[in-house]
Order: sequence, then structure tokens, then C-alpha cells
Amino acid sequence: GNTDLQTIPNLKYLDLRFNGLIAIGDTAFRFCPRLTTLLLSNNAVEKVTRWTFFGLSLLLTLDLSNQEGSMAIEQHSFAGPIRLQTLLLAGSGQREIPTTDFRTNLAQLLSLDLSNNSIPAIPDNV
Repeated sequence: GNTDLQTIPNLKYLDLRFNGLIAIGDTAFRFCPRLTTLLLSNNAVEKVTRWTFFGLSLLLTLDLSNQEGSMAIEQHSFAGPIRLQTLLLAGSGQREIPTTDFRTNLAQLLSLDLSNNSIPAIPDNV
């Protein structure tokens, strides 16, 4: 639980790939303010919310690729990691590009992987 992460507040790299994760608590990472890399690929995460990554202002790399089923991404889910440079969403069941976050919250993004999804169209002004 969160109490485990409280004991390592200087954590910069967290790898939770291949763990069968279904849900991530809204404040699961609040005790990891120095986290720069978060790997959550190859799980079954059902959704991320505007609070999932709240407080991770130093996060540079976020890997949410290869989720079993479709992972819902609420608007402003990436408002917390304002320095995010790499966002991996390949094979996460996306049906559209979360353009609100791209326009307002992901100004520092350098690399985005949306491969292996079901996105039928690219909207104007991505």
C-alpha cells in the first residue's frame, strides 16, 4: 500500500511492469515526489484519472503500454507530470487521442507512442 512507498521518498525509478495491476489509487504515488521514471506496462489497468499522477512534477518517462483490455484516460490525467517527455500508450486500447492533455498539460513531451491502438482518425489541431 501507500505506507510502503512512504519509506522511500527519494525513489526516482519505479518498475511495476507485469504485475497484473487492475487499479491504481488516486494518490498511490503521492509519496514519490522525486520519481522520474514510472513503468506500468503489461498490466490490466482499467483507468487513469486526473489524480493518478498528481504531484509527480519531476516525472520524465511514463509507460502505460500494453494494457490488457481498454484503459480509460480521463481528461487532465497528465496535469501532474508537467515535465513529462516520454509517454508510451501503445496497445492500451485507446480509441482517440487525448488532445486536451496534449494542448494544455504536455508541452514538454518529446516522444509519444500510440501504436497498436484503435484510433480511427486524427483530429484537427492535435
